[in-house]
Amino acid sequence: MLGTIIAMGLGILVGAYAILGGHTPTYDPSDIMQGKFVVIGSLVMFFSVVTTNIMSLYSISMSSMSVLPKLKFSTAVIFWGLLIVAGTFMQDILMASFFDWVLLVGALMIPVFAIVITDYYLLGKRQLNEASVNFEADSRFDINIAALLAYILGATFAIFFTYVSPLEFGSTAPTFIFSAAIYFVFKKLSQKRHTAASQVQDQNTAL
Repeated sequence: MLGTIIAMGLGILVGAYAILGGHTPTYDPSDIMQGKFVVIGSLVMFFSVVTTNIMSLYSISMSSMSVLPKLKFSTAVIFWGLLIVAGTFMQDILMASFFDWVLLVGALMIPVFAIVITDYYLLGKRQLNEASVNFEADSRFDINIAALLAYILGATFAIFFTYVSPLEFGSTAPTFIFSAAIYFVFKKLSQKRHTAASQVQDQNTAL
């Protein structure tokens, strides 16, 4: 993680240097560095790639083990590692649609972060309701309908203003604000409805 932060920071410095120095705008040190600076730029890119992909390999291996409890960590690492190495030989094919894929994932993940942050900081008052994520005590799944609807609308909003009618300043901030606001409204309405239903039930029980 530290290596990634350092490498990304150096990448920003390289881009700023290229723009201020009148060079072609780029984040690739090899495009503007010559002589002994090529070695430094190569080391930066090497450690950035290695540290980032190690964390990705660890993450996907742990996810596989959670789905398949009998799967060994070493087996998962070797399997996914070989698959990733094989993917590097298909760089031209993968890179053709890589940026479109990243753009799509970004558009679909923004509403998730907006909903989670809104739920925890604004609605939950920085308190986590453990009962909402513990399915062992109750066999049924406690689905947050407000969050589900907000995500669907937020994802639709993001895709529309990313692909159909792109905004000049991007769709990240508008999607985040839209998703957070609509989830906040939906959740408040859901809470009021739940409170009213509880009051009616209490009155019927008293009678």
